Parts: sequence; C-alpha cells; structure tokens
Amino acid sequence: MQNSPRSTDSVPLPPPDAEVKTMSCQYCIVGCGYKSYVWPTAAPDGTPDAAGNALGADYPVGPLSGQWIAPSMYNLIRRNDGKDYNVVIVPDRECVVNRGDFSPRGGSNARGIWSPYGPTYDRLAFPMVKVAGAQQPIAWEAAIEIMAETIAHAKETYGGPALAVRFYAYQYYENTYPITKFYFGDIATPNGALHNRASMGGETTALGDGGLETWGTAYEDGLEAETVVAWGANLYECQDIYFAEHIVPAGAPLVTVDPRQTFTAVYGETVGGVHLQLIPGTDVVLAGAIARIILERGWEDQGFVAEMATAADVAAETAWRRRLWAATFDDYKTYILGMDAYTLENAARISGVPADKIERAAELIAQPNDDGTPRKTLFTFEKGAVWSVNYETIGSLGNLALLTGSTGAPGRGITRAGGHQEGYAGGADYPLDLATDTYEGNKIPNYIDQHMADGQVKIYHVIGANPLGMTNSAEWSREMILAKQAVIPGPRTVDTAEIIANFKERIDSDGMLLFAQDIFPNLTTRSADLVLPAATWGEMPGCRWNGERRLRLSDRFMDPPGEAKPDWWVIAQVAKKMGFAGYDWADENEIFEEAALLPKDYDQAALAAELQEEPSGHHSHAAIVVAARLRDTTAYEIMRELGTNGVQLPARLDAEGNVIGTPRIHSAGAFDTESGKAMFLNVGWDTAEAIWDHLKPELADGEFWLSNGRIEEIWQTMYTDLRKPEVTTRWPSNIVEIHPDDAAALGVVSSDLVSLSSDRVARQEDGEYDTGSLTAVAYVSDIVPPSVLWTNFAYPDQWCNNVAPRFMHPVNPVTPFKLARAKLTRIGSTDLAERMSFLPRNLPPRTVD
Repeated sequence: MQNSPRSTDSVPLPPPDAEVKTMSCQYCIVGCGYKSYVWPTAAPDGTPDAAGNALGADYPVGPLSGQWIAPSMYNLIRRNDGKDYNVVIVPDRECVVNRGDFSPRGGSNARGIWSPYGPTYDRLAFPMVKVAGAQQPIAWEAAIEIMAETIAHAKETYGGPALAVRFYAYQYYENTYPITKFYFGDIATPNGALHNRASMGGETTALGDGGLETWGTAYEDGLEAETVVAWGANLYECQDIYFAEHIVPAGAPLVTVDPRQTFTAVYGETVGGVHLQLIPGTDVVLAGAIARIILERGWEDQGFVAEMATAADVAAETAWRRRLWAATFDDYKTYILGMDAYTLENAARISGVPADKIERAAELIAQPNDDGTPRKTLFTFEKGAVWSVNYETIGSLGNLALLTGSTGAPGRGITRAGGHQEGYAGGADYPLDLATDTYEGNKIPNYIDQHMADGQVKIYHVIGANPLGMTNSAEWSREMILAKQAVIPGPRTVDTAEIIANFKERIDSDGMLLFAQDIFPNLTTRSADLVLPAATWGEMPGCRWNGERRLRLSDRFMDPPGEAKPDWWVIAQVAKKMGFAGYDWADENEIFEEAALLPKDYDQAALAAELQEEPSGHHSHAAIVVAARLRDTTAYEIMRELGTNGVQLPARLDAEGNVIGTPRIHSAGAFDTESGKAMFLNVGWDTAEAIWDHLKPELADGEFWLSNGRIEEIWQTMYTDLRKPEVTTRWPSNIVEIHPDDAAALGVVSSDLVSLSSDRVARQEDGEYDTGSLTAVAYVSDIVPPSVLWTNFAYPDQWCNNVAPRFMHPVNPVTPFKLARAKLTRIGSTDLAERMSFLPRNLPPRTVD
C-alpha cells in the first residue's frame, strides 16, 4: 500500500467536467441508485458554488440531500494510463428507490473499490498456481491452457458430472450467462451450486409450485399496505432503505415473526403491530394457526379464492410436487382445519408464541375492513423462513398470501425482502435430467458437496464465492476438500506442461482440483490450486435487478487492478480453447443482448407490438433489445438512458417503442401453473415436525439453538468490509448473542471469548453426525430468548456454518442454516469491552407527543 498524496481530513468536490456514470449500489437487494464522479488528481477540483461543481449544489448541504459527500464516499484510484484519479460515489437523489438516502453499506461504496493508497490494495491481480505449496503468479495464457486441458480431461474421462461449479447469483447477467452456458450447457454437469447453498435448489420453490412469482411486488406497495408482515425478515438491518423510505413513512402495523426481539420487531409494536417471537423452526405451525383462524372466521378473500384452481385443474398438473401437494380451496380448508397442531392452544404450545398474539396477527393480516373490502396486506419474508424448514415454511406463507388474496394489487402481495441483488441469467438450463439425487423417485438438484465426498467430482470451480467457510457443515466439507487436494504432491515448477500432467494425475488418483476466481484473497482462494483474479463492480459494466425487479446497468468507471479480468472473459477463453462455439462476444453488451433470448429471425414490428403486452417471462428484458434495434443503437445505450431508475421487469414497450416497466406481477390474474390458476399446497407440520425433531437441540444436555443473520454495517463475507476501518473497529470479532439468564448460568459476560461447538451437526440420516466449532465474543442481551444463541452469519474465519447442518431439505435441497445447534463454553476474557460497544441494539424509537 502506497501513501496517499491527498489529505484525509477533507473531501474534494468534483468539477463540472467530471466523468459521470450511473449504477446501483454494489451491496444489498434494495439496489439504491448511485452516481460516480471521476476526474484526474492533476486537474482542478470543483468549488462550493453550484456552478463550480458537478453536483450543482451550493455547499454546505444536508447529509441526505443526495449532494453531500461523506469521507466514505471518496477514494483515489489509478487507471491503466498510470495516472491517479479522484472518485466520488454519492446516492442519486433522482432515483425512486432511495431519493438520495443511503445505508451504512452503500454510503461506503467508494471505500470498497480498488486503490493503491488504501486497504483494498491487496486485490487479486494476477493468475496464480500453487507450486510446492505456495501460490506463484503465471500468465493468463498458461492459466487458460491449464484450465482447458484439465477440464477437457475430466469431462472426456469421467463425464460432465466430474466438474462442479459454485458461482454467484448476483454479479450480473453478463457473467452468469456465460458461466451457465458453459457448465450447464457444453460441459453438461448437474453438479452446480450457487454461492450461498450447495445445490441449485431454489430457495422459494414452494411459492412457484403455488403459481406465485417470488419477486412480485413494487416498493410502493409498502406505502399502500394496511399491514406489512416481516416473516423471518429483519427489514431495518438488512433492507435499510426499503424500510426507511417505503415502509416507515406510511406507518402501517408491522407483524414481525422472528425468534429475536430485533429493532424491526420493537418498531413494529410501536405502530400497532405484533411480534411473534417463536421457537426456531416452528414457522409452519404459526402460519397454519393463522390460516385456521382466518378460515374459522370466514376472513378469506372469497372473490379471489373463487377464481383459484379447480379439482380438474389440480388433476391436470404434471409437475411432480404439484401432483403430491397441490390442492383446491376446499381441500386446503379441510387440511388446515383437520391439523391438531394448528389449534390455537397447540400452536401456542409448540411455537412458544402466546395465543393472544397469534390471534392479533391473524386480525392484522386478514380481518376485512369495516366496509367489507379485503385488508391490504403485504407479506415480506427472508432467510428466517428460507433457511428454516424450507419447503413447508415457504409453502405455508404462499398459502397465506393466496388465502388473503395478497397478490398483484397495490399494497397487496408476497415477496422476498431479499439479500443480494439478482444477476442470474441462464445461458443454459440446469440439466436436472442428469442429476442423480432424488425424492421418492423424482429428480432434485444434486447436493454437490456430497458428490465431492463420494468421489464423483474431479474439478471444483468456485466463482465469486467462499464455500470453504460458507457451505453447510463447513468444517466437514473443508477437511474433505483439502484431503482430496492432497492425494498426491502438487507440481514443483511453474512449467505449464508439468502442471497439467500433475493435475491430470491427481484427477486420475481419486483426487480433486480447486480453481478459485475472485477479487480478494479469502479462505477458498488461499487453498486453491489455481487462482484467477476477477474484475468487479465499477471495473466492468453489468446489469442486475433489485427487490422490485428494477433492472439497472452499473457502468464501468475504473480499471481493475493488474491483470484482473471479468469472469465472462475467463469462461469465454476456456470455452474457445476447448473448441466450443458461441463464446465470441466482443463486450458485455453483446452478452446482455444474447441473454434476452430473442429468436434469430423475427419480425421487428410484430414483436414490438407484442411487447406492448406483459411478457410471460417475469424477468424478460427482450423489450430493451427490441427498442435498441428500432433505434439502431445498443441495449446498453438504452440502459444508460434509463439511468438509476432503470426498468421494472418484465420490460415492455409503449406505442412509440419506448421501454416501460411492469410494477407488479399477477396483476392480470394469471399465475405460473399449467392452468394459469393459483393453487394451495397441502404442506405443513405433518411433514415439517420430523425435520424439526431431527435438528432440534437437547436443551437438557446444554445444547442451544444457534441461529444467525446479518449486522447492519456488515455485508456478506466482509470481502470489502475487512478493508473498511469504520467496520472492523466496530466489529473486530464475530459475536454471539446470549440471553442474560443463560450467560449468568455459564459465568459469561459481554466481551468474553467463547467457543461454540457441536458433535451433533446433523446429517441426512438420524444418528449420523459431523463435528464443528467456532469462536465468538459474547454479547449478552435479551434480544434473544433463553436457549437461543445468535451470531453473524458470515464472519470470516469465525464461520458459523462450521456447525450448520449437513442436512438438506429432502424435497427441495436447501440447508436449514438457521437451525444449527451448539454448546457454548467460556474460553476467557478479552479487552474488547474497552474497544467496542455492547449496548442494546434494539432500542425502540422515541415517540414525541
């Protein structure tokens, strides 16, 4: 790291001629709009008068004006011309998402970009291969040859499933389209997984089985709803600006379902809402009990329900999960009313939530208005539901939305609250027909870690993920992978031919190669046989959409460090080296246009007319490409014109050929089933209870529930946060929240270092266990109830997933990460009480009379 030539006690103003690019934030799902301003350090800065700066502001200005520049919004970069440039990245006050507001994460976008003058100087900058146990830089030509030769050898000798790929779902269409085209298409491997789970199992499969789109609402619905539900969704800490700009101003009652008494939950009670503080994993019982109250009192949306699937519609379905569980309203009503666990008394006992609170939640969700109209209820849910007993929980929430007609209308709907933005574009479908994992004879996506352990996988290519710390039962998985890498000694020189020969020998000796493609060093890259440096946000243009399907282009405003390349470029070079066709893209725009999946030959005028109606694909951006063709320009130029407001997918065209969006899905009454009608699913505690019993801790033996989640200031695996002093100073260690009564019994006080360990990390079968452990600093607080611990979900090297179940849901292979179990042991005291705050983080907002 070099010494900065600029003072750190002031921030320069961009001059009027600064380069300006638009983008969405590099972090969370909300996707706030930002603008970057870049100008040479050798050029004059702007001045405080409005005419003298690029933001057109008379300084000083207010912090939420969209013109104020915090120290965390400024950085120094160096471009490939060898010159230094100032960069300012500020929230865009013209963006309808944030209106100039920003979260602690987005407000430090500039801190996370590469700079030779700051903590981000340690970016991966050159391809590296592990030689004699140490990683050595090599040329791209050698790296591509090594990859192409070894991938070809593994595929030709052992078949496509010998390759496994784990990649992000967030970092742009322009990267995920080539990745999936290569691995799911040309390589044809069923051993694929996304960054946060060890399979391609969808996290909301049950919603789709009911005919519902996962991301079907608009942010404005939060301002129109009469009740907002946050089910396993900590809206304040995880979707700050959505919460502040689109939920709080309307003041609707908030029903919060969470084992923790978060700030979100406390706030909800101040606006007439209710907090259902359930025992972890009992969401299905709560949802069933609420549904039962609604049915017993006749509060269902009768007009909506009357239009749902008939018995004939259900019988005609061919998808196997619908054949097993899809139901008409009458069948669903019989199912719910016949479930003893859903009586108010039993539900309160099982879930730990008082009966009067369950009743109050049902009233807020479904009791009709005084004029008889259905209540406008907006359901949001996130990892607390997704990473619980997945299929039954998500299915039960979908049922509640359908029962109350909460879909496709202002203020009414169901949606994920979300984690990251969505940048997945399928260049080829996941080859489910090649998968060998099954449920009752029906194919489900492969659990790739198990296929590695079983010896099927010969090469593991990780792109933008850190599975050695973040996969489920990570300690077991990590040890298994490292052992497979060590079956024979590695290469002794950087000679390309020797490396290829050595790697092929390992493949043929029941070993495995690990390729890691990323931006910063991490546990996975440090363990990899081959490391590939990637370009990232700001260093390449790319498109992705936010929690209301608002697609934006995040433009390039800087160069990547060293020889780092976009991920699509790496895939394309390997594919072409192997002789595959269709990877000759000149730039990202060509990939974006191909990913629109337009037919090769089409009538432009006819398609433009057709696109004035809502496309059947909920995430279609074909209209953008057609609009570009009509104007003889590129799709990227259309996206640049749309700026930070972008377009809500599916994109459509107006009569003049301009791109317009679709605020909500299902607004026309069509659903994603073969009949086009929505369906209930008869899924619930009758199957979920066995999974819950399989995972629950033995409280009498000193085990706790160990849950996890996000801390507001921290993003994901802290890949940029570790290089932001304001974050590492506040959070120098992972924490574990523990109730005061439990802490007293164990002799633990805040700031003590503790061990969280388990020798009962659940596998798929009863009586079979892995072991795992991590350390954390105790944070004594009544935010958690007795018998429940909580920790940050992705703190590097203090990985809570070391003790997360290896168990995957048998119907839909998603891990119940929120339902780990562990024992807590005090290790000793630390000095952290002198360096970080242990004050309550859930104090209610103060009201002024």
